[in-house]
Formats: sequence, C-alpha cells, structure tokens
Amino acid sequence: MSNSFIVTIDSKVIHQYEETRNPARLRRYLDELDLHMEEGVQLGEIFVNNPDTFQKQQYIAMLLIQALDENNSNNVNVYSAYLLRSGPDLSEVNVSLQGDMCSLKLITSTHNKEI
Repeated sequence: MSNSFIVTIDSKVIHQYEETRNPARLRRYLDELDLHMEEGVQLGEIFVNNPDTFQKQQYIAMLLIQALDENNSNNVNVYSAYLLRSGPDLSEVNVSLQGDMCSLKLITSTHNKEI
C-alpha cells in the first residue's frame, strides 16, 4: 500500500499526491534539501536556526502551496515527496483562508499540527 495525502484550501481538494517509488536522484535531492534547511528556514516573519522536523515540514508545506499556486509541477512533486518522507502518516495539508490571513494544518493519522 502506498502513502498518499491531499491538499485542501477551504475544504476544497486542490491536489492529491500518491507516493511512487522515488528514483535515487530524487532521494539525493531530498537529502540535500534537508541539509540545506539545517542552516535555517523562514517561517512567516521569523527565521528559525536549526529547525526541527516539524518546522521543516511547515516550511515545505508553505513552499508546496506556493508551487501549487504557480502550477510548478516539478516543485509540487518534490515538496510532496519530502513531506511524505518526513511524515509518512500525513493525510492532509489543510489551508484555511480568511481575508489576508492563512492558517495551515498538517493532519496525520494520529493528530493535527497547526501552523
């Protein structure tokens, strides 16, 4: 059974990712992406040095939403693969929009994590 998750914006499914066998090149790229994030990530107005796994997931989830908005299928696939690799029980990236505010939840089979 393969892993998969959906991305929703205001309860509307905008993307479904079904994990496939990752080629070695993609696995190497994901490892490099992970190492690059060790130097720090920008989460909203806060720069986080040495982010933990959840902070990296937050950062990648935000990049995924941006890539979906830009119809950048290469980045969508890379960011989706990263999220499943770092959180194999991920079932949904849930985005709620209210005016200029955006909230993002990573929903797993065990619990929700709100960004």
